[in-house]
Amino acid sequence: MLSDEAAIGCRIAQVVMQYCVLANHYWFFGEAIYLYSVLIASVFIDNNKYLPYICLGWGTPLLFVFPWVVMKQLKENKECWAVNSNMNYWWIIRFPILLVSLGFLVAVLYCYANKEVRTELKRKFRSWRIEAEVICCGQ
Repeated sequence: MLSDEAAIGCRIAQVVMQYCVLANHYWFFGEAIYLYSVLIASVFIDNNKYLPYICLGWGTPLLFVFPWVVMKQLKENKECWAVNSNMNYWWIIRFPILLVSLGFLVAVLYCYANKEVRTELKRKFRSWRIEAEVICCGQ
């Protein structure tokens, strides 16, 4: 049994951990959008503003952590919040992570399905294979 002070400290640590996990994923997502805008859409965009990426990386996780904290406080306010008695509240945190991961998967598949990208990958692989054969057989 945790004391009240220890339980509060543990809950704060859980909230910070959940926020950091979400911020990590949303920063990856923001980085991907930024790279896309620099590499692909730079023809259409005059200048890149960093504030939307900062808001995406640091602000969006708050939209999911805050409801999770409210639900944990109202429905599962026992000991430390590391245990999930009701997994529905856990999905408040995990669902956005799954969506971001799915977005990455779709983007990667789109790149590999793109004919120009496939052609470039084949060309690079052929040159790598030729270099490897020269190194192996040249000795």
